Amino acid sequence: MFLYVDNDVIIKLAEYELLISLHDIVSKLGYSIHVLESFQYVVGLNNPERSSKIFSSASSLEQAKQFLDVVQPARIKQASTIKLINSIDEPNLDEGELTLIGCAIESDMPSFCSGDKRAIRAVNKLASTQALTFDNCIIIILEHTLQMLINALDTGEVIERVVCKPDVDKAIKLCFQGAAVDTIENVILALNSYINDLKNKCSSLCFLEVESLD
Repeated sequence: MFLYVDNDVIIKLAEYELLISLHDIVSKLGYSIHVLESFQYVVGLNNPERSSKIFSSASSLEQAKQFLDVVQPARIKQASTIKLINSIDEPNLDEGELTLIGCAIESDMPSFCSGDKRAIRAVNKLASTQALTFDNCIIIILEHTLQMLINALDTGEVIERVVCKPDVDKAIKLCFQGAAVDTIENVILALNSYINDLKNKCSSLCFLEVESLD
């Protein structure tokens, strides 16, 4: 199984200092994780001035560095896929997202992980008009990853790491507002609400069912 992860998810999970934990979880499930080759430059892994604008702490930057050491680069291999991707004119999909989509098209049992809901809706639009064949790809969004982390880790630890970084993501902040270990079901319901809202708007795509991973 192949998991293609966009930069925004990596950055946000690194900020929460939960990125390596997620890597361990999905690796045990049998996923081979692939990321954009541009990631290290986008976040300035070797450029302290740039990385200080992306990450709020040295520990978050270190998470990103450790993650990059254990994942694979996402590369489109077939000329026909490159031609297809280059023909797509969709303003809500950037070059990186199109690259990951191209990789997913070429792969057996692929998953595409993005925190950009506009991008997911754009992929759905392309799939619904048959401009893109995405039947076998599982869509994973940031809310899914938090559900996976809650299920696998100490709940209190996940809550603490998310709550102490309220500026990372507005939707996640709302989901974890007032969260406590004994009310974690409310967080899960809130995460599900965002997931289901997107699923209802993207009927041409297949989304991860976290419960099926247990």
